[in-house]
Amino acid sequence: MRNLSVTELINSIESMKTMMQSCYTYGCIDKDSWHFSRYIAKYEEELGSEIFEQIYSQMASELSQYEIKHNVYTDHEGCTYNELVKK
Repeated sequence: MRNLSVTELINSIESMKTMMQSCYTYGCIDKDSWHFSRYIAKYEEELGSEIFEQIYSQMASELSQYEIKHNVYTDHEGCTYNELVKK
């Protein structure tokens, strides 16, 4: 775990939550997934295992209460976007 100031810790936690939400919306947050290893796992080194596990468990539980609606918007370049909707 890096030695983070309170502000850095809060920012890192919020960043992890946002990343988990994005990975859930467009892929997967399971610990054996590519999205986890590529985008989420790095926060464990930054936050330390204890805080990381608390945030991961909390967000996984919160996100499980949502379903993913696919292709709800298409931008001018043809990219489509998904949306989380409460079950």
